[in-house]
Amino acid sequence: MATAAPHGPWTPAALTPVVAGALLVPLAAALGALVAYDPALGVAGCVAVVFAAVVLLSLPVALGGLVALIFVSGLPGMIGVPAASTAVVGFAWFATLPARRAQLVALRGPGRLALWAPWILFAWMGATAAWAPDGGLAASRMWQVFAAVVAVPIIATGADRPRTVRIVVAAYVAGAAGIVLAAIVLGPSSYAHADPSNGRLEVANFSANLLGATAASALVLVPAVWRMTRRADLRLVVAGLGALLLYGLVGTQSRSGVVALAVAALAALVVCRGRRRAIAAGIAVAVAGLALFVALQPGLLERTQGGDSTGRTDIWKAAVAVWHDHPVGGVGVGNFTVVSPRYALRLGALDAPDFVTVDPMPPHNLVLEALAETGVVGLALVLLAVGACVAATLRAARLLGRHGDDELAFLAQLVLVAQVAIVTAGMFLPVTANRQLWTLLALGPALLGLALRGRSRTEALA
Repeated sequence: MATAAPHGPWTPAALTPVVAGALLVPLAAALGALVAYDPALGVAGCVAVVFAAVVLLSLPVALGGLVALIFVSGLPGMIGVPAASTAVVGFAWFATLPARRAQLVALRGPGRLALWAPWILFAWMGATAAWAPDGGLAASRMWQVFAAVVAVPIIATGADRPRTVRIVVAAYVAGAAGIVLAAIVLGPSSYAHADPSNGRLEVANFSANLLGATAASALVLVPAVWRMTRRADLRLVVAGLGALLLYGLVGTQSRSGVVALAVAALAALVVCRGRRRAIAAGIAVAVAGLALFVALQPGLLERTQGGDSTGRTDIWKAAVAVWHDHPVGGVGVGNFTVVSPRYALRLGALDAPDFVTVDPMPPHNLVLEALAETGVVGLALVLLAVGACVAATLRAARLLGRHGDDELAFLAQLVLVAQVAIVTAGMFLPVTANRQLWTLLALGPALLGLALRGRSRTEALA
């Protein structure tokens, strides 16, 4: 006698051809109508559907895909793709959050603080919107910040296995190399926010300096991806990605990117104890490659020898003046560019006054951006959020080293160095709402959760 199928969680195998057809036909019709209405929205919808399927099969792979897709924002046909993929993965993450209770319970100290601090910062930014002169601009900025900081809880608790962390790191490197390749293929004219700047590599939503900072932070992680890759042919691909990132850094002619990479090299020598010979060898290879690409593209050397032609110091002066008038709560999130033209006369002679008056730019500094727009309270919360994530990464690296997990400890060390690189670049760029920054920071509590769970298992067996 036939027995009834046991009741249990839904799986893709439970779909009969008839049911699958009943689901796919209206879905295909809806996507077709969406493409006809707006091709960009249609592409985003297709990505969301594909992501939904991937999530059902493997959330770790979907998480890696999400990290890779944060780099495509602004590329032709990719409008809305990062948001759609974030929504799908975020929904799957929330639905399966109870299954990650062990990761949440394990997080203590800086790891738990790293989960909450970005949202406290987000709440304070929302509060400053109440006195912002332009409420619409404040709302737009809040959405950008939300899209960035949401990566922290998703990655910190979703990357609850060493394999998932490795996938996320590899996806970050691949995504950064991909956007550099897009800049090379599409050319500077594809930059969305301004006219091309003297042939420097930039594309979509990535200015030359932001692209340089991204390339520098990803370069730091290449040795970790190399080490986790065993096959010779795949290692050749990893080496190619590293060369592409180095070429991209030179092509952006970004002095801030070079400074970030130099600071990262020093940090690696300090952090990666026991591996300093290997780190020194890696630095030598990077310097040799940098010298070769600079010889082929001397623009970076010429910009390094020149003065500040970017107007960055003028913007910094304006940010300090704005903060002086609004010390506690700032002028309101996203509203520095609204008020900065009023300070032009007070600042005196400027090297590039257009960046303050005609086409005002945001503060090109993480600290000054927080002070001018959200006041000293906002700066304290920024430092708390960033510091908690970095502290979690440092503690994770130490614990993993004590446990004897050399590969994962090395990965944690290089994640820490990559965080140092992108925060250093943030001293010259507006990065509060940068998704790459918060993705790297989110790896800190994720690694700490793994390390603490590993220590608990070791103590239980002792």
